[in-house]
Amino acid sequence: MTSQAPRPLHYGGEVQYFRVRDRRWDPHRTRRAWGRALDAVAEAGMDLVSTYVPWDFHAPGPGVFDFEGTRDLDAYLRMCAERGLRVLLKPGPYINSEWPYGFGSFGALPAWVRQRHRGALLRRPSGKFLSFHPAGRARDRQCDYLHPGFLAEVGRWFEALAPLVRRWSEAGVLRWLQLDNETNYFWDDRYRVDLGNGPSPPADRPEAHRLWFEEAHRRIHDYLLRLRRTWEALGVREPAVRFLTNDSPHPFWGRALVLPHPAGKGPAGHWTLDLYNRQFPWTRCVEDYPYMTDAWARLAPRPLLCAEAQGGIFQLPLGIPIPVSPRVSERLALKLIGHGAEMVCFYLLHGGMNLDGSSYSFQAPILPDGRRTARYDLLARIGRRLVVPYRPELGRLFPPRRDVAVAVSGRDRVPRPGPGPATQRVHSVGPAALVGWLARGGMDPEVVDVEEAADLSPFRLVVHLAEWGPSSAGAARLRCAGRVHAVPWGRVRAYASGAYFRLGSRRLAADAAEVRRVAAAARVEPSAWLEGRGLAWIRHAPDGGAWVFAVNDEGRPRVARVVVPALPPGRGEEVLSGLAVEVGPRFDLPLEPYGVAAVRVPAVASRRPATLPGR
Repeated sequence: MTSQAPRPLHYGGEVQYFRVRDRRWDPHRTRRAWGRALDAVAEAGMDLVSTYVPWDFHAPGPGVFDFEGTRDLDAYLRMCAERGLRVLLKPGPYINSEWPYGFGSFGALPAWVRQRHRGALLRRPSGKFLSFHPAGRARDRQCDYLHPGFLAEVGRWFEALAPLVRRWSEAGVLRWLQLDNETNYFWDDRYRVDLGNGPSPPADRPEAHRLWFEEAHRRIHDYLLRLRRTWEALGVREPAVRFLTNDSPHPFWGRALVLPHPAGKGPAGHWTLDLYNRQFPWTRCVEDYPYMTDAWARLAPRPLLCAEAQGGIFQLPLGIPIPVSPRVSERLALKLIGHGAEMVCFYLLHGGMNLDGSSYSFQAPILPDGRRTARYDLLARIGRRLVVPYRPELGRLFPPRRDVAVAVSGRDRVPRPGPGPATQRVHSVGPAALVGWLARGGMDPEVVDVEEAADLSPFRLVVHLAEWGPSSAGAARLRCAGRVHAVPWGRVRAYASGAYFRLGSRRLAADAAEVRRVAAAARVEPSAWLEGRGLAWIRHAPDGGAWVFAVNDEGRPRVARVVVPALPPGRGEEVLSGLAVEVGPRFDLPLEPYGVAAVRVPAVASRRPATLPGR
């Protein structure tokens, strides 16, 4: 048996000291609010707190830094340490976070930086200034990542923070430092932001178009590396603190927003995920992208870190709420833990106030006034009943050997040339759709980027989207000892959006039958599935035990039939409810009362210890 060192599981969420404060800026009341917030984190079985550090909140003028009173970040970190909490610090310089005035504001870039460095302000290809705000407000104009004047101001900002960062990282409290935040095109798109290498793409030549697009990625990667080197020059280095980068794979309608690929940001820091499954209010399922987490959790580098999991979501313009069931957050937590995450950090965990006193809640588990909601209860249930009792054991679980892979290409992040955003946008939901399509037939695939790992020989079946076409560099490199199967986008599109819940069961059965037929031709056996609309998967323990995780895609509690052909009969425990479960190759699993389950199946004397897979 191959040994595996336990993987620490850090579970928690975002509690922003600059928003959790007294409305009248009283320092004593603010610290009491911090204490209540951090106590709620610890009581939920959590050990992790993340927070941004807004540049404009602490730097009222050039060379002036305020870390006193309600801005006393050192006191906040001390309070985290007193409760045994570990900290992910995100000092930007760009933080997004809808700061400082809520929807339409961005970044925490001080106004005086814009005024001193007008030559650094980004422009549209038309020559107009780029503003994050839809109405083009001047106060939401942004600076070019690589402008020397901007970078000099960033260096002074980091220098002011460095003593605090060094002290708390050396104390073992501050474990992670995020470089910038969701660094892309300022949540705009490549076609409307001039990043310094030409105002328009060479749309008539696909290869030139790709090179033009990737040049912008290289500028972003260079920027992140410069931030890391600045910190290192100030004495902040690994392993005392781990540098992180992050992205959200979710597309946005009406924009050709394409986020950098993890392989590109990897040299600057460990690439982490932001996963907000619930995006739009008009689908019937509890998640708009029901398999997004499952796909990207397998594609992301190891260890799997989720810096922002969905603790709620913002409102639409004009204050229109987006209904997000508390079950979405619970399902997301169970999926990430079940897929082997080392970090599950919810955004937002505790609501608060913007700089102007307006509410910033994101339907958070803990409301701005400190009240705990049903979402908090569900996340605390995960923390107390799953994470705390089984943290060491969960850190040693591993997936079964997989004979099926979903192949994606790093070049998929480059839009196709053509007239308009529909052809320019890369659908990052493609891998999620294929995972969902395969799950209907009980397949539990790996997700492999063929640009990074072109050796597909261990797999009997490799599936990719047919729209790659014969000229795609990624598709041309697919080599498999078994079978390569192309799936038309129209077949899997419904699984990407969640709209398949509006389809009849006959279509679902037909999809499952097609998956089984393709798998049988490649001599692949199903590994685990839920009979109905849902997802089940298994992870093994080195001692021969196993865990079975299940979620119901309809989000309704019920009794589900789970099929795990390789699971021998035995007695397990559904740890979230404490129910005993008789397990076997096919067993009934109560998903009461929330529609999710985590079943621990202990090893028995007759069962041989599992061997860790070679991959």
